[in-house]
Amino acid sequence: MRNLILTVAVVGALLGLAAVQYHFLRIAIQLEKVRFDKEARQALQAVVEQVEHDPVLGQQLSLLQGLRTGAPANPANDRALALADTVTRLIDNTLAAEGLSLNYAFAIKEGLLLYPVVSGPGFRPEEEEAYRTYVQLLQGQLRKDCNCDLFFYLQANNLLPLLMQRLIRLVLPSAAFLLLLLVALLFLIRMLHQLKKLDEVKNDFINNLTHELKTPAFSISLLAKLLRQALGAGDRKRSEEYLGLLEGENEQLKGHIDKVLELASLEAGHPQLKFQELELHPMLETTVRQYRHKAESQGGELNFRPQAGRSRLMADERYLSTAVRNLLDNALLYGGETPRITVSTLNQGKHILLSVADNGPGIALRDQRSIFRKFHRLSGGDIHNTKGFGLGLSFTREIARTHGGTVSVKSEVGQGSVFTIVLPVIHS
Repeated sequence: MRNLILTVAVVGALLGLAAVQYHFLRIAIQLEKVRFDKEARQALQAVVEQVEHDPVLGQQLSLLQGLRTGAPANPANDRALALADTVTRLIDNTLAAEGLSLNYAFAIKEGLLLYPVVSGPGFRPEEEEAYRTYVQLLQGQLRKDCNCDLFFYLQANNLLPLLMQRLIRLVLPSAAFLLLLLVALLFLIRMLHQLKKLDEVKNDFINNLTHELKTPAFSISLLAKLLRQALGAGDRKRSEEYLGLLEGENEQLKGHIDKVLELASLEAGHPQLKFQELELHPMLETTVRQYRHKAESQGGELNFRPQAGRSRLMADERYLSTAVRNLLDNALLYGGETPRITVSTLNQGKHILLSVADNGPGIALRDQRSIFRKFHRLSGGDIHNTKGFGLGLSFTREIARTHGGTVSVKSEVGQGSVFTIVLPVIHS
């Protein structure tokens, strides 16, 4: 609940900040528009003064005005085209002198009804264009010669992108910081989601650990009572039998605890491994022989296919054997009612590939990315239906890493799975 409140508060703050930034941006655009209006009118004033004092332009305008028949000037008219080109060059030179970069269009119109006399390409007379159109009356000798009112229109095209470009130093940092906050928010939501999942996994682990430890603890308690009764009755044979069972249950309990502690030691970066030269095949033969009866008791089989020509490596035999046992435990656990398991080795360059293949239901691609995480278990229902803590594959991954290797899985749903440990070998 607290995480939800925190998330809602952060999202609300981010949305509020975005709204404030948007408001500031609108104000900045309006202020920049005011400054641009001043610059545009100054440029227009400079253009108009040059047109008013240029006798050639004045004569051409007067002539076109006199030829007007009440309709817009014919674009094909040579005089109109020539005058439009001349005015365009004049505007370009003036804008360059004023240091104003502008995509523009222009027009010169007459009278109150604004009859077009000459215009450049792209000029749009619509009312909604008024906010980016600047106008000034042509006066001086030109006005006297034509005895008319001519209005010079300068229209800025793509004005909003132009204003945004002029505000780039303000827009980019604001956008960058908002984007950074958005990324941080998404990361926070993802982290909270992971923490929620971790909390669920932790609870499952605690429940499962309690279940797994309770079984040998209950057995030890029961065997201790039976042993006490046997000792009281002087039954030496039964006492030794109960004592052996007690030792077995104690070893099982110790094994559960050691598995958790060993994984913690590996992940902490200071494992107590004892590396020495080791022939991998004899160790695998021993391990396979110990597990073969488990597979056969389920109506299945366990085969060993040593195909690697070089199997000598530097390793801690106890840890590496535990890693292999974890893969075999999973193969038996998830291999179905009649497991068919194959342990094989193969050389690849400077490495040896140790693979454990099973005929189980396979692992979906979405689960393959997470099965090597701590506490992750492929259980579809009650956590006690599938024994174990979800530490086996995580332990195997850490063992492979500390031996300078890797572990991977190749699986398809309904096609079984192949887990492969890749380890460096010793060259002669």
